[in-house]
Amino acid sequence: MKPRLSLIFLLTLPCFAQSNEEKKAAPDRPNPPAEASPKIPTRPDITIDVLEDGKIKIEGTIVTLDELSKKIKITADQFPDQSIRIRGNRKSHYQTVVDVIDVCRKSGLKNVSFTSAPQ
Repeated sequence: MKPRLSLIFLLTLPCFAQSNEEKKAAPDRPNPPAEASPKIPTRPDITIDVLEDGKIKIEGTIVTLDELSKKIKITADQFPDQSIRIRGNRKSHYQTVVDVIDVCRKSGLKNVSFTSAPQ
């Protein structure tokens, strides 16, 4: 058994030595620059607050569902990968949260997350 292992080792040794010499013989040249991927414009996350009384607040302004829809559509057209954060608390109206999710979905924004308001 030992002679076979020694024979296999001796037969593979030149392969390892050759590959190292090929690496040494190759001239050191820098890698070509990677093609820059087109940058999609983004902006910080937009937080939409769903208040206890069912009102919707975006960027500090209370808006109706129709106004929210218009704002989100404009944002989606300019920033297709825009992140939306929907924030509520345990007293927020569930239907309003669903309506806000629906507005985001209809506008084409898919990066929607949820958070809770501090108590």
